[in-house]
Amino acid sequence: MSQSKRATSLEIRGPLDGLAIVIATGLGLGFIPVAPGTFGSLLGVAICYGLIAGLKFEPHLLLNAIITASVLLALVGTWAANRAERILLKKDASQIVVDEVCGQLISFALLAPA
Repeated sequence: MSQSKRATSLEIRGPLDGLAIVIATGLGLGFIPVAPGTFGSLLGVAICYGLIAGLKFEPHLLLNAIITASVLLALVGTWAANRAERILLKKDASQIVVDEVCGQLISFALLAPA
Protein backbone atom coordinates (compact mmCIF):
# COMPACT_ATOMS: atom_id res chain seq x y z
CA MET A 1 0.00 0.00 0.00
CA SER A 2 1.50 3.32 -1.12
CA GLN A 3 1.07 6.48 0.90
CA SER A 4 1.17 9.89 -0.72
CA LYS A 5 3.96 12.22 0.35
CA ARG A 6 1.63 15.23 -0.14
CA ALA A 7 0.51 16.97 3.01
CA THR A 8 -3.14 17.91 3.13
CA SER A 9 -3.21 20.57 5.85
CA LEU A 10 -1.30 23.49 7.27
CA GLU A 11 -1.12 24.55 10.91
CA ILE A 12 0.59 27.94 10.74
CA ARG A 13 0.73 29.49 14.20
CA GLY A 14 2.82 32.60 13.72
CA PRO A 15 5.18 34.57 11.48
CA LEU A 16 8.09 32.14 11.93
CA ASP A 17 5.87 29.29 10.76
CA GLY A 18 4.95 31.33 7.70
CA LEU A 19 8.60 32.12 7.01
CA ALA A 20 9.52 28.45 7.37
CA ILE A 21 6.82 27.46 4.86
CA VAL A 22 7.94 30.11 2.35
CA ILE A 23 11.58 28.96 2.58
CA ALA A 24 10.91 25.21 2.73
CA THR A 25 8.51 25.30 -0.22
CA GLY A 26 10.83 27.37 -2.41
CA LEU A 27 8.69 30.53 -2.32
CA GLY A 28 5.57 28.39 -2.63
CA LEU A 29 6.70 26.40 -5.68
CA GLY A 30 6.40 23.22 -3.62
CA PHE A 31 2.62 23.63 -3.67
CA ILE A 32 2.50 23.10 -7.45
CA PRO A 33 0.67 19.75 -7.72
CA VAL A 34 2.77 18.31 -10.56
CA ALA A 35 6.55 17.88 -10.17
CA PRO A 36 7.15 20.30 -7.27
CA GLY A 37 10.78 19.18 -6.95
CA THR A 38 11.44 20.11 -10.56
CA PHE A 39 10.06 23.60 -9.97
CA GLY A 40 12.18 23.85 -6.82
CA SER A 41 15.24 22.97 -8.89
CA LEU A 42 14.32 25.69 -11.37
CA LEU A 43 14.34 28.20 -8.51
CA GLY A 44 17.90 27.11 -7.73
CA VAL A 45 18.85 27.66 -11.38
CA ALA A 46 17.19 31.11 -11.31
CA ILE A 47 19.16 32.06 -8.18
CA CYS A 48 22.41 30.99 -9.85
CA TYR A 49 21.65 32.92 -13.02
CA GLY A 50 20.81 35.94 -10.85
CA LEU A 51 24.22 35.65 -9.22
CA ILE A 52 25.89 35.27 -12.62
CA ALA A 53 24.13 38.36 -13.98
CA GLY A 54 24.82 40.37 -10.82
CA LEU A 55 28.51 39.51 -10.69
CA LYS A 56 29.07 39.95 -14.43
CA PHE A 57 30.98 36.69 -14.84
CA GLU A 58 33.76 37.43 -12.35
CA PRO A 59 34.74 33.76 -11.76
CA HIS A 60 36.29 34.06 -8.29
CA LEU A 61 33.43 36.24 -7.01
CA LEU A 62 30.85 33.97 -8.59
CA LEU A 63 32.27 30.84 -6.99
CA ASN A 64 32.42 32.51 -3.56
CA ALA A 65 28.87 33.83 -3.91
CA ILE A 66 27.45 30.44 -4.92
CA ILE A 67 29.26 28.62 -2.11
CA THR A 68 28.07 31.23 0.41
CA ALA A 69 24.50 30.99 -0.87
CA SER A 70 24.66 27.18 -0.71
CA VAL A 71 25.89 27.13 2.88
CA LEU A 72 23.39 29.75 4.05
CA LEU A 73 20.50 28.04 2.27
CA ALA A 74 21.50 24.65 3.68
CA LEU A 75 21.52 26.05 7.22
CA VAL A 76 18.32 28.08 6.93
CA GLY A 77 16.69 25.38 4.80
CA THR A 78 17.33 22.70 7.41
CA TRP A 79 15.60 24.81 10.04
CA ALA A 80 12.73 25.62 7.66
CA ALA A 81 12.25 22.03 6.47
CA ASN A 82 12.15 20.65 10.02
CA ARG A 83 9.63 23.27 11.05
CA ALA A 84 7.60 22.79 7.86
CA GLU A 85 7.28 19.06 8.53
CA ARG A 86 5.56 19.88 11.81
CA ILE A 87 3.38 22.52 10.16
CA LEU A 88 2.40 20.28 7.25
CA LEU A 89 1.83 17.34 9.61
CA LYS A 90 3.74 15.08 7.21
CA LYS A 91 7.22 13.60 7.36
CA ASP A 92 9.16 14.26 4.13
CA ALA A 93 6.25 16.13 2.51
CA SER A 94 6.68 16.62 -1.22
CA GLN A 95 5.94 20.33 -0.84
CA ILE A 96 9.31 20.79 0.88
CA VAL A 97 11.66 21.55 -2.01
CA VAL A 98 14.41 23.60 -0.37
CA ASP A 99 16.74 20.62 -0.74
CA GLU A 100 16.29 20.72 -4.52
CA VAL A 101 17.00 24.46 -4.55
CA CYS A 102 20.16 23.94 -2.51
CA GLY A 103 21.18 20.97 -4.66
CA GLN A 104 21.14 23.15 -7.76
CA LEU A 105 23.29 25.77 -6.04
CA ILE A 106 25.82 23.13 -5.07
CA SER A 107 25.85 21.78 -8.65
CA PHE A 108 26.56 25.26 -9.98
CA ALA A 109 29.34 25.71 -7.41
CA LEU A 110 31.01 22.65 -8.91
CA LEU A 111 30.59 24.06 -12.42
CA ALA A 112 31.54 27.66 -11.63
CA PRO A 113 35.31 27.16 -12.03
CA ALA A 114 34.71 25.75 -15.51
